[in-house]
Amino acid sequence: MSAPSNQPNTTLYLKNLNDKVNKEELKTQLYALFTTYGKIIDIIASKSQKMRGQAFLVFTDLASATSAMRACEGMVFYDKPMVSTTETRRDMVDAKQIISRSISTMRKRNLMPP
Repeated sequence: MSAPSNQPNTTLYLKNLNDKVNKEELKTQLYALFTTYGKIIDIIASKSQKMRGQAFLVFTDLASATSAMRACEGMVFYDKPMVSTTETRRDMVDAKQIISRSISTMRKRNLMPP
């Protein structure tokens, strides 16, 4: 297995988000804030113990993700300063894969809409 890349990519990783905010409201507000920087393909947020206070925003292109990261770094969002990066780190990739598998499983069991 190759070492993870620390190169920027189209996925924006956010942390230090207020974990008291409802997941759907969080996703809606993140979309409203970040869509001004480019087209967003997906927003992944989870309330699990390991992932609370974090989210992934997938943009269509690197320029949008980079622009959003630069503009919003340190911005206060629900009373907490956001921390953002477009770097891919092993723990972020693993977390995203775990969330994706969980969502797929829930959809297969009809616990979540498609």
